Amino acid sequence: ARGAQGTGRGRFLTEHRWLAPGPGPRLLHLEPETDQQVLTSHGGAEHGADGKPLRRHGERQGDRRRAGDIVKRRVLNVVGEPPDQGVGGAGGEPVDPFGCAGLCDFVEGCAEVVALYDDADCVRCDDFAVELADEPTPTRERAAALCRASVDAGVCVGVSACLADGDGVHGYAAGVTVQVDAVVGEELVMFEVDDAYAVVGTKGNGGPSDLEVHVLTGGTLMVIKFDDLAVDFADAPLDADSNPVQVEWVRDGEIIEAEYPVGVVEIEAFALPVEGPAPFAVQAGVSFVEGGVMSTFSVSGVLVEGEAGR
Repeated sequence: ARGAQGTGRGRFLTEHRWLAPGPGPRLLHLEPETDQQVLTSHGGAEHGADGKPLRRHGERQGDRRRAGDIVKRRVLNVVGEPPDQGVGGAGGEPVDPFGCAGLCDFVEGCAEVVALYDDADCVRCDDFAVELADEPTPTRERAAALCRASVDAGVCVGVSACLADGDGVHGYAAGVTVQVDAVVGEELVMFEVDDAYAVVGTKGNGGPSDLEVHVLTGGTLMVIKFDDLAVDFADAPLDADSNPVQVEWVRDGEIIEAEYPVGVVEIEAFALPVEGPAPFAVQAGVSFVEGGVMSTFSVSGVLVEGEAGR
């Protein structure tokens, strides 16, 4: 089923945190509903814990916005079947190694992914496909393989992950366990899932960059980014001042962004999957400001290279 949710509650549950009445974070909790968990909210989220207004949809910057600035262009291919030719395929017809024809049809049912990338016209996939056809790299081929597999499996969160970086991914993981006990805006968000996706992004020079984890549960999409973790993991534990945890949270069509530059990112295990599957386990205890309410993000899984890594 499209965007299917996990039901596991796994290993990292934290104690319930009682909140005093009055100003401060409000509790956002999970309630089971049939075979999935649903986020229910009490109160809005207009400002960060430091009192500063949070950026909303339309104010975000960086790589996610890049594809939205180009003219839409469509190249077609049957989803799930990577082509053998470049832009000038048989008969001079353009081809699409990302399978954007099938992906764009599929993603129409993934409202959270459309909102995350501000991409109702599916320009992002078209742009990535052109970049891959113009300059094939293993990291771009790997992202394309993840896109095709996610569409074939009907998993919206996998599509969210495969479109994370226009330069492709060094590795990816499905079935990632994520536990969050964090202040996001004015709410305390607490949940655990075991069906998230993770990718290691790529810098402009081709090297690895961030560990990025995509979670879709109860109609809410959260992206947790551990900045430059794949570059600096050997120096763990990492200071969040240099390696902040960044969160993008898509809820009800809006995007809330938060950054946690205070605290420590602990790495129990991490490696790139260059010699085979590579387990990872990362936990961050971080805050918006010094002395602020501590937020914890725990992620674990196994990175693989996939088709492009053979």
